[in-house]
Amino acid sequence: MEVTVTLDDLVYSNNGLGIGKAIDVNAGTVTIGYFDSPMSPDAHRVTMALSDVKAVNLNQEELVHYFNAETNQWEVGRVVGPAPAPADYRIQFPNDVLRDLAQAEIYVRWDKPIQDAVEWLANQQTYTPFFQDSRMAFQNHMLEQREACAGVTAALSSSIALEPHQLAVVRRVLSDPIQRYLLADEVGLGKTIEAGLILRQHVLENPQQHQVLILVPEVLLAQWHAELTERFHLAELMDISIRIRSFEQFAADDIELDQANLVVIDEAHQVGEWAWSTRSSPRYQALAELVHASDKLLLLSATPLVGNERNFLAMLHLLDPQSYQLTEDGVVEFRQRIEIREQLGGIIQSFRTSNGNLQLRNSLNKLLQTFPMDDHLQVLGKALLPYLAANLFSKERPEEANQLVQQVRHHIANRHGVHHRLLRNRRSMPQVGNLLPGLAGLERRYYQGAGVGESLSAWRDHMMLTDAHSTRFASVYRLFVEASLGAPLVLAELASARLEQRRLNPDGFILSPQQCQDLCGPLVPGEGEWLRELIERARNEQSGYQRQLNSLLGQLLRESALGVVIFCDHPWSADQLFSDIGLNYSGQIQRHNPSQTLRFGQDTKCRVLICDRRAEEGINLHGSHRVAIHYDVLFSPNRMEQRNGRLNRYFADHHAMAVRNFVILSNDEQSLANHWINILDRSFEVFDRSIAGLQFVIDDQMSQVDNCLYLDGLDALLALNERLVGEQKVLETELDRIRNLEALMSVDADVIEAGNFVRKLQQIDELELEFEQAASCWINKQLGFVVNQAESPGVIRYRFNHGGAARGTMVSLKMLIRHCLLGFDFEHGHCDAPVTYEMSYRRASAQNRHQRVARLGEPFHDAMSSMLSYELRGMASAMVRKISVLGNDDMPVFFRLDYLVSACIDENSENVGALRRLADRLMPPKQCTVWLNQKGERIINPAILKILEPQYVSYEKGGSDINLAKRWSAIEALFSKAQWKDVCQGVGEQAEHLVAAEYQTTHQQGMDNLANYLASGAQLPETYRAGLRKAFERPNYKCLASRAVFLASPDVCNAIKNI
Repeated sequence: MEVTVTLDDLVYSNNGLGIGKAIDVNAGTVTIGYFDSPMSPDAHRVTMALSDVKAVNLNQEELVHYFNAETNQWEVGRVVGPAPAPADYRIQFPNDVLRDLAQAEIYVRWDKPIQDAVEWLANQQTYTPFFQDSRMAFQNHMLEQREACAGVTAALSSSIALEPHQLAVVRRVLSDPIQRYLLADEVGLGKTIEAGLILRQHVLENPQQHQVLILVPEVLLAQWHAELTERFHLAELMDISIRIRSFEQFAADDIELDQANLVVIDEAHQVGEWAWSTRSSPRYQALAELVHASDKLLLLSATPLVGNERNFLAMLHLLDPQSYQLTEDGVVEFRQRIEIREQLGGIIQSFRTSNGNLQLRNSLNKLLQTFPMDDHLQVLGKALLPYLAANLFSKERPEEANQLVQQVRHHIANRHGVHHRLLRNRRSMPQVGNLLPGLAGLERRYYQGAGVGESLSAWRDHMMLTDAHSTRFASVYRLFVEASLGAPLVLAELASARLEQRRLNPDGFILSPQQCQDLCGPLVPGEGEWLRELIERARNEQSGYQRQLNSLLGQLLRESALGVVIFCDHPWSADQLFSDIGLNYSGQIQRHNPSQTLRFGQDTKCRVLICDRRAEEGINLHGSHRVAIHYDVLFSPNRMEQRNGRLNRYFADHHAMAVRNFVILSNDEQSLANHWINILDRSFEVFDRSIAGLQFVIDDQMSQVDNCLYLDGLDALLALNERLVGEQKVLETELDRIRNLEALMSVDADVIEAGNFVRKLQQIDELELEFEQAASCWINKQLGFVVNQAESPGVIRYRFNHGGAARGTMVSLKMLIRHCLLGFDFEHGHCDAPVTYEMSYRRASAQNRHQRVARLGEPFHDAMSSMLSYELRGMASAMVRKISVLGNDDMPVFFRLDYLVSACIDENSENVGALRRLADRLMPPKQCTVWLNQKGERIINPAILKILEPQYVSYEKGGSDINLAKRWSAIEALFSKAQWKDVCQGVGEQAEHLVAAEYQTTHQQGMDNLANYLASGAQLPETYRAGLRKAFERPNYKCLASRAVFLASPDVCNAIKNI
C-alpha cells in the first residue's frame, strides 16, 4: 500500500522519538525533523524509508507550538478540533484566543523529556503560576513517596499492611539484578505477600513485556488468585499475562509453556522431590528448562534444610544450575558444605550485640582465622577489635561497635551462607514474633470413660497371639490407635467396617488403597467378639464426648468476636459432627468445602468452622481471636503443626490474641490417648511453639514409632518420649543444628533496616489527606479529569473527558494511553473515554475493601507523574507581586528553583529498575528549593521569604499577583531579552552549585554506603557494579520548576495588569 507523506506533514514512526515533521521527501525516503522547544526547534533529524513513516492526525488536547510572526514570539496552544480548509486544526491559546492553523505552521514536541526548566524561563516561555503551584504540590508528594519507598512502589500501592520482615526480603530481591531467590520464611510469615510484591513490581516496570507463570499445588490455586486480585490488584491480567497453574496441570502437560520472564513456584520442596523420582524426573527436567530460561525465579518453601538436603539441592539447582549439580557427587558436596556452615553458624549464633565483649572477641577471632582471605571481613574486624578490647569483661560498648557487629553478621551471611539468594525469616526473630497471634497452650476437657483403651489393648493382644509380625494387623492397629485419640465415634466406625467386612466410602475416609485392603482383610477366629466390645464401648464414650463438646462450644460462643475451628481428620467425621450440631447453631456454623466460598472469617455471623484434613493446607483461618478444637487428634505432630499454622500465622491486626487449643479426653489417664496428648503437649510442645523446623527429625522419630507400635503398644510411645526428653534430647540437638544454619540464612540486619523503611512509608500514609487534595487539584481541577464518586465513601474513579462544548481533559489521549498501559478499567469505560479502576487515597479503607491504593505505584498516578517530564505547562512561570511599601522605581526580582537530586542512572541500562532502587536506597533522592536574587545570592531572610513563598493568587480573584506569561514587555525597561537570559542562566548555575553543596553530605554517605554494599559479599555482575559506581560518582541535579517573582508597587502593578 502506498504511503502518502508530503512536505510539512506531521508524521510518526516506530523509532521512539514521537511526532516529527516531514522536512524533505524524496523517492522512497523522508527526512523527519524533531522539535524540542522554541530554543531548539530543529533538535534532531533522521532519514527513514517512506514505508516506515505515516502521516498522523493530532488528537484533541495535543499541545502545539506556533511562531507568531506579528509578535515575533513562540506561543503554546492546544488542539480543540479540526478547522475549515485551508487550515487543518483549530488551536486554543491562553486567554481563550482561537486560531485556525495549517500543519506547516505548528510543531509538536518530540517524545523526549524536557531537560531544563531554567531555559524555558530564560527564554520567557512561561505558563500561569497557578498551574505551577498545583503541579509542584502533586509532584512534591510523589517525590516524597519515591524517597520513602526507595523504588519499591508496589509496597505503597498494594492493599497490604507494611511489615519490616516482609519488606526486608522484597528490598533484597528487587535490589539485585539477578532476581532468582528462594524465599524460605517459616510457615505463616507471609511468603505469598513477599512474592506478590515482587511480582507486582515486575508488572509495573514491564507493563507490556511481563509474562508470569505461577506453579502451585492445586489446593492453593484459589488462594493465589484471591491474593493477586484483592491485595495486589492484578485481576485484569489473570490468564492473559499472569497465569496460575497447578503442579498437576504441569505434570499433565496441560499448560502453555510460553517463555515466562518471571516464574513463581510455591511449595517448591514438592518440586524438589521430583528430581529424585524415576517417574517424576522427566517432569523436573522440563521444569528446570523452563525456569533456567526465565529471567527471574522465585521459589517459596518453608521446609527446613536440615534432614532434607537432597530436595533442597534440587531447589537450588533451579536457581543456579552451575553451582548446584544434581548428581550424587553434588549431594555429597552439598552435605559437606552444610556441615561447614553449621559450624560457622554456631560462631555467628554467639556473635550478637547482647553478648559480652570477651565472647564477641573470641568469636570474631575465629571468624578472622577461618576467612583470612576475606579482605572486607578483615577490615571490619580490625575496626571492631579495639572497641571490644577496651572493656573486655563487660557488655558495655559504643553504638559504633554494635553497628560493626551487625555488619560482620550481615557480611558472613551474605558471602559465606548456604546460598546468598536464600532468605529466611524465623518466628523466633523478635521483629517477627510479635506479628503472630502465638499459641496459648493446650486446654483439656474430660468425660467419663467406658473402657475403650482396655478394649483396644485386648483386641491387639488377641491379634498378637495370631500373628505378632503381621504387617496387615499392624496397619489396622495404627488406624485404630489414631482413631482412638479423638472422638470415639470414628473408632467405632472403623471397627464396624472391619467387623462387617465393609469397604468405607472413599469420599468419607481418606485412606490409601493398602489401608482399605488391610482394614477389610479376613477376620481371625475370635476377633469379632473383641471388635463388638470395642464398638459398643466407643459408642458409649461418644455420648460423653458429645456432651463435653456441646458444653465447651456453648461456653466459647458466649465470648464475643471469637471464632472456633473444629478440626476433624476424615470428611465422614466432619459430616457427622455437622449433622449432629448444625441445627443448634443455624447460621453460625459452616462445614468447610474447598470448592465453596469460605464464610468463616468474612461473615461475622459465621463463628464456627468444621473442617477435615483438606483444610490443613492452602487455607488461612487466622483472625483476632481464634480457638481450635481437635475433634480428631492426629498421630502426627507435623500435621498437628500444620493445623496450628492455619491459625497462628501473620496477621495485620497486632492485637490478635494467642490461639487456644482444646482436646476432649476420657478420664482414663493411663490410656494410650492420654499418653499421646502428653507427648504432643509436653515433649513436642506443639501447642506452645512452632515445630515446623523440626519436621524431618520428627518424621524420623515417628517412623521408629510406626515400626514398633503394634509389637510394643504403649511402650512404643514411652520409648519415644524418652528419646525426646531423656538423655538423647533429639529435638534440642536438632534445634541447635537448625539455629546454627539459620543464623546464616536469616535477614535480621535487613529487617532492622526495613523497620526504618516501614516507618517512612507509614509517614506517607499519615499525609494521605494532603496527598488527596494535591492530586485532586492537579488531576481534576488543572488537567480536567472528571471524578466519579463510587458508592463507598472515599472511593473514586478518574475519567478522561473529551469536553465537547466545555473544557475537556488537557492531556493528549494518545500520550495518556502510552504512559498508562495498566491503569484503565475498559469494562467500565471505552477507548475514547477511559476510566480508572476504583481507588481510595485512604489505605485502611482500600485494604478493607480490597481496592486500589492511590499512591506512587498505582499505574494512573504513575502516569500522571511520568507525564510531568513531558508537560511544559507549569514548568516555568513568572509573576509580579504587589508590595505596598515599594516605590514606583523599585522592582526587584527573585527566583525560585526546585531541584531533584539523585544518582545519575543510565536509563538504557539493562537492569535500570534494580539500579534505581538500590541507588535510591543507598543514596536517597532529595528535593531542594532555593530562592535567589538576580545576583545569585541565596535568600534566607524569613521576612523576605514570607513575601515570596505564598502561592499565586491573581488580581482577578482578589489577590496581589499578575501572570507575566503574556506581559513580558512589562520588564523590557529592566532587562533586554539577552540580559534576562544571562541573568537566568547565572542564577541557574549558582542554584545548582548551592544545591550540590547542600547535598554533599548525602552524596558522601551514599558513596560510603555503596562501598560497603559492594564489599559486603553481594555477588553482582561487573557491569552492574560499574553502573552503580558511575551513577554515584556525579549525582544528577535536575531543575523541576523555575519561577521569577517581581515585587512592585500598586501603581506599577495596575499598569502591568492593563497590558
